[in-house]
Amino acid sequence: MSLSFAFLIADHPTDDKKSPIHKLHVNQANGLITAAQGLLLPEKRAISMCLAQLDSKKQENGRYKFVLHASDYATVFQLDLNTAYDQLRGVADHLMDRKSCIVTVKPDGKTIVEKLVWVSGAKYFSGEGKIEIGFSPEITPYLTALGERKGYTGYKLKATARLQSMYSWRLFELLMQKKGSGLLRISINDFCRCLEVPQKCETDFGQLRRIIERAVQELKEKNNIPLEWIATKRGGRKLTGLEFMFKKDPKVNECEPA
Repeated sequence: MSLSFAFLIADHPTDDKKSPIHKLHVNQANGLITAAQGLLLPEKRAISMCLAQLDSKKQENGRYKFVLHASDYATVFQLDLNTAYDQLRGVADHLMDRKSCIVTVKPDGKTIVEKLVWVSGAKYFSGEGKIEIGFSPEITPYLTALGERKGYTGYKLKATARLQSMYSWRLFELLMQKKGSGLLRISINDFCRCLEVPQKCETDFGQLRRIIERAVQELKEKNNIPLEWIATKRGGRKLTGLEFMFKKDPKVNECEPA
């Protein structure tokens, strides 16, 4: 990292009073929570930082645009500046290629598969430690005006700040969708689709178990969630579903890191 970049980063305020992004909520329509989101961890982090600021943003030329500074990114996700800089540069390079795949089941049992790009533009400012991204018109309805309709899930950005695995983050979002009951029931097929695990996990439960156990362990350790899970069968001998049980408690539902 150049000295000029280091100076610019140091000049950008990062203390909690001036940069409260991590205290804000990330809200998404449930259709997006249960979608295959197609994001890597740095991209998920960047998107979530934008969502946490969405309520205070106004559209520019019909789009929501956000500038993300490496200093804020490093502060929220507890990274060093070199790592934050490299990750945001990668986000700007690849986020245009990422798509969310939303599956909707109609009353007649037929399905609609909708593929939506996350952003319609991305800029990388060389030497300035920042990127600019704008949500696509197609994804925006799943992110805005959520309070005016049923079916959305929210949590504090800081609840995910220490997570190092996309599997843990996506499991966390599925749990938050059911935080009112403290019970998530989901088919193995839907779980594999949502978390985008390797395809062989659908037939090799041993490998899927290892992914689940690592994600559960991380949420227990870093989010203080008392979480247990079991695999279930529906007739026959084949495992077809999963159940995740976590304590229904206001403190847990906020999921403050331990």
